[in-house]
Amino acid sequence: MNSYLIEIIKNEALPHRNCMLTIFDPNGDSGFLYFKDAQLIEVNAGKVWGVKALELLFTWQISTFAVGELPVGIKRTLWEPLDRMLEQFAGVGAAAGLMDMVRQMPDENALTPAPQMRVNDPMAAQIKKFSALPGFKAVFREEIAEVILLAGQGVDALSADWFQDFLEKVDALGASLGAGILSEWFLEFDEFRVWRFSTAGRPLIIFSDMSAMPDEFEDGCRAVLEGRK
Repeated sequence: MNSYLIEIIKNEALPHRNCMLTIFDPNGDSGFLYFKDAQLIEVNAGKVWGVKALELLFTWQISTFAVGELPVGIKRTLWEPLDRMLEQFAGVGAAAGLMDMVRQMPDENALTPAPQMRVNDPMAAQIKKFSALPGFKAVFREEIAEVILLAGQGVDALSADWFQDFLEKVDALGASLGAGILSEWFLEFDEFRVWRFSTAGRPLIIFSDMSAMPDEFEDGCRAVLEGRK
């Protein structure tokens, strides 16, 4: 029984009511639990979804976790109450009290603070170093259904549609060049540059302003990713 996962759900995910809980195992594999109105609506682990994915995650040794915003477009496939769903894999005792906790939460229309990346996110140290690079503006992480702001400002108003259209154009460009999907690249706009790097299977999109030299900024990003900075 993975009681640690129950504790993370109870203490970290449910207080936000609407969020995405990402858990990581020691090998860097990640699993995603999606909560809406304090109910579990979907689970993903690699190519596995739904109840099968939840069952799989309860077998994991969890090393770290992160709490982020609920992505747009996640469709609900899980409909059982949270405590009944979890007690299938964790036991009745471990899941006891979850629904009482949910019932005592504020109304779903009440304003709640947006979840931020937690300090024990395995990327937290890297994000801090990215933020210190000269010319840095913002860093985003690509998730299953959206791009999530991790740090920075000035470009956070860009819509999900903008990112979707932008990434589709980049992929189309890569295909036209015979390179397939481009995993790393940078493009230059009038006011900023956009960079994409892959780390531990989680693509990052980094924005820099025009004050930094491209080669120097790229070298700085790679130094952070390779642990040299």
